[in-house]
Amino acid sequence: MVDTTIAIIPASAFRRLTRVYPKATAHIVQVILTRLQRVTFATAHSYLGLNNDVLGIEKQMTKFTTQDLPNEMRGAALDRLKDKFIKERDRLGPEEIIKGIALHNPSAGRRRRSSSFLRKEAVLHAKMAAQPKRPVTMANPEDISGDRESAGPSPGDLLSTIQLSRFGPRYEHLAPKLLSPLTDKENPPFMAPVMHSSPFHRKKDSVDEDALFRESILDCIMNGIGLTSSTRDVLRKSSHTSGDISPKLLSYDSRRQKAVFTNNAFGFIDPYDGSADGETESMMSMSMTSAGGTSPIVNLREELRNDIEIVYFPQGSVLVEQGERHPGLYYVIDGFLDVGIPVSDKGDDLVGGSRPAYGPPHEEFFPTLKRTTTSSSRASVMTSATNDTKRKKQSRKSLYLIKPGGIQGYVGSVASYRSYTDVVAKTDVYVGFLPRSSLERIAERYPIALLTLAKRLTSLLPRLLLHIDFALEWVQVSAGQVIYHQGDESDAIYLVLNGRLRSVLEGTDGKITVVGEYGQGESVGELEVMTESTRPATLHAIRDTELAKFPRSLFNSLAQEHPGITIQVSKLIAQRMRDLVELPMSEKGGDHANAGSVKTAASVVNLRTVGILPVTAGVPVVEFGHRLQNALHQIGVTNGVTSLNQAAILNHLGRHAFSKMGKLKLSQYLADLEEKYGMVLYIADTNVNSPWTQTCITQADCILLVGLAESSPSIGEYERFLLGMKTTARKELVLLHSERYCPPGVTRQWLKNRMWINGGHHHIQMGFRLTPEPSHPQAKRLGAVLKQRVQVIQAEIQKYTSRRIRQTPLYSAQTPFKGDFHRLGRRLCGRSVGLVLGGGGARGIAQVGVIKALEEAGIPIDIIGGTSIGSFIGALYARDADVVPMYGRAKKFAGRMASMWRFMLDLTYPTTSYTTGHEFNRGIFKTFGDSQIEDFWLEYYCNTTNISKSRPEFHSSGYTWRYVRASMSLAGLIPPICDEGSMLLDGGYIDNLTVAHMKGLGADVIFAVDVGSIDDNTPQGYGDSLSGFWTVLNRWNPFSACPNPPTLSEIQARLAYVSSIDNLERAKNTPGCLYMRPPIDPYGTLDFGKFDEIYQVGYAYGKQYLEKLRSEGSLPLPEETEEKKKLQRTLAPRRASI
Repeated sequence: MVDTTIAIIPASAFRRLTRVYPKATAHIVQVILTRLQRVTFATAHSYLGLNNDVLGIEKQMTKFTTQDLPNEMRGAALDRLKDKFIKERDRLGPEEIIKGIALHNPSAGRRRRSSSFLRKEAVLHAKMAAQPKRPVTMANPEDISGDRESAGPSPGDLLSTIQLSRFGPRYEHLAPKLLSPLTDKENPPFMAPVMHSSPFHRKKDSVDEDALFRESILDCIMNGIGLTSSTRDVLRKSSHTSGDISPKLLSYDSRRQKAVFTNNAFGFIDPYDGSADGETESMMSMSMTSAGGTSPIVNLREELRNDIEIVYFPQGSVLVEQGERHPGLYYVIDGFLDVGIPVSDKGDDLVGGSRPAYGPPHEEFFPTLKRTTTSSSRASVMTSATNDTKRKKQSRKSLYLIKPGGIQGYVGSVASYRSYTDVVAKTDVYVGFLPRSSLERIAERYPIALLTLAKRLTSLLPRLLLHIDFALEWVQVSAGQVIYHQGDESDAIYLVLNGRLRSVLEGTDGKITVVGEYGQGESVGELEVMTESTRPATLHAIRDTELAKFPRSLFNSLAQEHPGITIQVSKLIAQRMRDLVELPMSEKGGDHANAGSVKTAASVVNLRTVGILPVTAGVPVVEFGHRLQNALHQIGVTNGVTSLNQAAILNHLGRHAFSKMGKLKLSQYLADLEEKYGMVLYIADTNVNSPWTQTCITQADCILLVGLAESSPSIGEYERFLLGMKTTARKELVLLHSERYCPPGVTRQWLKNRMWINGGHHHIQMGFRLTPEPSHPQAKRLGAVLKQRVQVIQAEIQKYTSRRIRQTPLYSAQTPFKGDFHRLGRRLCGRSVGLVLGGGGARGIAQVGVIKALEEAGIPIDIIGGTSIGSFIGALYARDADVVPMYGRAKKFAGRMASMWRFMLDLTYPTTSYTTGHEFNRGIFKTFGDSQIEDFWLEYYCNTTNISKSRPEFHSSGYTWRYVRASMSLAGLIPPICDEGSMLLDGGYIDNLTVAHMKGLGADVIFAVDVGSIDDNTPQGYGDSLSGFWTVLNRWNPFSACPNPPTLSEIQARLAYVSSIDNLERAKNTPGCLYMRPPIDPYGTLDFGKFDEIYQVGYAYGKQYLEKLRSEGSLPLPEETEEKKKLQRTLAPRRASI
């Protein structure tokens, strides 16, 4: 705690401020609404399961927002509108019926001008209004006077001369007949009467009637959000006050406030449409002042009139999905909207931080309903509406209906948070749609809309939510700050609102072990709070983090009054305990090359920000970032992905974005992007000491260090700067290759001096040219410049002088699913596809056929793990990621193993084994040479059994042939291999199918190929004693009904594989694992001479199995699935009349 100065605003004084300075007090209300939404609502809905309390508020809010259309817009006019959609629906094919049809707006294209031009036009209106009235020359004044008497004012007639010019020359002859609403100060600005043109209305022009509908819908929406005629005096008063007292101060304050509150959580100020030089605010201040106090709301309505889209949605269309940012307001013209929530078949979903580590990969996508977009919402929806495709099969629970005249999305669009419900067209429905960007402009200019929402919300909040809101704490934690230490008293539960946390355990020997990482939406500390125990580990922030602190006192009080909350948290803890039980235990005492490694399933999911940092100058990080972004788009990141570089920041925030005054503005802007998008890429494209490079490092959950594989592996200047900042984010090395080939030993040179690489490495093929010097270079010392030039020249010389066996692989498939950027993207998203190959001797040749079938089916493979013969086949594929070289090398090795002469010449006195192992070693070495596991194109590991320390070990670095040979060392046949004093044997003795370890590496979908032998489980009944002579005779007696007892070697083998059988059964039942067992039982362990036959068996089985998955709709194809979803979101083409 530190000394703090606070300002107290009494309630009476705040009410007076609200009346006098609504725009200033609106920012205070923004903070209150932000805390209510980000902390209270999110905790109550997503963590405590108080769905009824939170969703009940939105249901009750509909009584405030329901506004009926004018009578003249019903009946025949509505029928004519429906006829237009019916004709267009009949014209479209049956495939397009599921998609929404938007009514054509002839002025929509002409209205897409810059925001500054529109605001200058508003100033022109205001200046014209401030001038004395002049006689208006009209062509037919008697027509206008007659119309004024016969017809009342209609909201669709607010057409000024400037607005009419947008419709084209066709309507310009009507311009002198219409008075501008801004010139009529005696009429209210909301209902400004404008004269009708009798011939104009008698023609029932289609375009004009559509414009009337848009005007009427806009009126209803503005009335629903609080901009009624009763508020005009408040707006005029605020305009007088702001303009007359301090016009310059208003402009400055507006610009400053907009800079500070750009987070979407603070509401409605859109950072993407704002200007960097404050033109918006100065124009607005000028318009208010020049107009002499006239409210410019008519100007705003003229701007927004063409933003209204009239859309038809067929029955069953999904307008808003749960978890999606509200695209805008939907005003129901005719039909019914059903607001509901998806309900899991197993009951209420566990939410909050309870994201299961394992999820079935091939479940049906939710729902059978089709997501629909409009032209106005398509841009925002396409990137933000892609929900998690791994949802469990769900049914829907309806909450309430929205009838004609109702508005959907009011609270979510104004307060700008993600929808807790999904909205489905109950019947064929016709709606008016106002995009969120337009709504933000309304709320920015007229804070009365925000104040109205706050007043309505406070009147609807139940006592329970008020209780929770009072006790919850909104905590900001700096990067590296410790939240609690190991052994501290547990006083609260922490929920991550933004940022990332890491939990580390310090052992008695001082060794640090990473327990897990917690990203946005996850929670930590429930078990200790419920059991009132001390903290088991230390929790610190990886980067600047925003938390909701849930005190233990609040939990205890809620548990007494609302036991259901305790049940919800208990389910959460039970799910986590189950995940801990199912997590692989192999990491305990395993082969840890790096004690600080965070390469676990918990650390590779829920990444929100990724920093892309070059190792040294000249690395093409901008091109790399754009390609990675495209790959992530195709994979389908939830809510989309965006990338940032210094130019984008300066474009939006101006040249002072990195100054002391601009830091708060920058931090809020970045927080808004993280809230809006599912993933943000920070590309460090500036020099090493620039503020933007520092920002990229501090904002990243994961940092990708990008280097050129052919350049010098020495530590670069960017890495030194990274180490100096002492960031604790996960760091991964990305090596760019101009060709799809990695020379042996290159990766080891890069990794041996970089102990801070704790997230693995990736090999990426990317054609590139050396980029020029970064923008705004700083002065460098002569020595540093010379050193950098020498490194570049040395790398270029090595490209032509180095001796390689071959530059490119023999076969290189160009299929898109094997793209390196897609593989990296799936890794960052936690959607990697793993392949686990079991052991079984010659039966493992069938795995070659299965891999070929996987490739032909278009299934990408990102991580490979193997045991025994599976480690050999897996290493062959991981080396080049191609089937052709794998097939050739595997067949050559099988030929050597089938030679009886080689086996007989290798026999020795059987003290440890029957053979010396020399011929076996030679065959494996001839296959892999001096290649190392780090040089493999795909991530790879193999497992062995350490009989010296009685534990399993997993190897992902070192010489390939040694660890593959160790994993294939069958006890008694081949001697164990020695590694750092330990003896290593076949990994199949402990775990023949390492699905659990693959899950621990973060694989989402796992194909497990089991080729092990099946034990004879025939019941035995030879009695309590057994004669060896009877056993021999029984084996030779063809008429004996007694089964043959096992031999001594069979009993020893079964004892050796006891633990492996248990792990195999667990692997089969692991969620996300697709278990495959080809029919290879007739073949023996040493039948290497039947290569082609066993290969064809595996290939035929693989094709048949994958076809079965495809027919069931459960074949995991990430890219294909996303493309199909995009096709469903495409807007139907428009005709000239629709």
